[in-house]
Amino acid sequence: SRLCLVGHSIGGLVCAYYADFVAPSQQVKVVSVVCISTPWKGIEESMTGRIKRCLMFGLNNSTKKMMVDLQENSPVLHSIQECQLQPAHLQTSGRARFYNLAGRGDWLVHQGRYIMDRNAFW
Repeated sequence: SRLCLVGHSIGGLVCAYYADFVAPSQQVKVVSVVCISTPWKGIEESMTGRIKRCLMFGLNNSTKKMMVDLQENSPVLHSIQECQLQPAHLQTSGRARFYNLAGRGDWLVHQGRYIMDRNAFW
């Protein structure tokens, strides 16, 4: 299978993780990943309360784990960031092409701009 993934906000992090860590082991070829307003630096702990209130599906074990994995200093987020910052000549051949779309006024996204600048459209 060949996929193009599109993720908004936290969904961009989920798509990046899937493309780099899950898809290769499942024989899935992710061709491109489009990330819209993705917080590459993670979610500040102060933001998790607001996000929890916004989740329509409530807090189950999966969403609790996601909230931990996407906080600023989590090992999962660190792995995602390392893949994004890896120089092109060290990346595996056939890795998905990443595209980032964001507005300059989005402060949560702007904090991770050093990651996004590698493949961003402002």
